[in-house]
Amino acid sequence: GASTRNKVRTAPLWGLRTRGRLMHDMLSHNIEDAIQRHDNQAAGARSAFRALSNFDRARLLAFLRSL
Repeated sequence: GASTRNKVRTAPLWGLRTRGRLMHDMLSHNIEDAIQRHDNQAAGARSAFRALSNFDRARLLAFLRSL
């Protein structure tokens, strides 16, 4: 609708493992870089990712690579 016309929409995560480049500008070459580049409304998610232990971060990235 008109209220979301100028907003960037996140692509579905399904099929994430088949994508060579990520983000709307295609400048991220891996999932971790894409997460780190998020800002504005996604800054909280980025901060939560940074706060994860190395073990939990690795588990999350493995899950995302399985999609």
